[in-house]
Amino acid sequence: MLGRSKIENIQNKNLFHTANIVALQPTEIRANTFYFPGWKLYVDNQESLINKDQYGLIKFTVTPGSHDIRLVFKNTPVRTLANAISIATLILLVLLLIRENEGRFKGGFLSKFLRILRV
Repeated sequence: MLGRSKIENIQNKNLFHTANIVALQPTEIRANTFYFPGWKLYVDNQESLINKDQYGLIKFTVTPGSHDIRLVFKNTPVRTLANAISIATLILLVLLLIRENEGRFKGGFLSKFLRILRV
């Protein structure tokens, strides 16, 4: 943190950080979090610009005054698509394994479940 300011009510979670900042002059804040696509910065509920320092840590500047800061990690469209593909592949693999071993489960719960799926 460069400049004169006071930071209070800091909450650091895995996917979001919040704080209240009172800056007496323009102040550069550095979060102890590496930047990765998906991080969003909100200063007083307005999306703001995120920068990176030479190590890749998130940094941003606030103007003089009192500010509510939220740093939130959100899924990008590519990450959402990749997650959907992963889940669909897992379901497909489980169904293929069940179908391949169908004869081993005759008369049991899995056999009845497979008959329901085929209807």
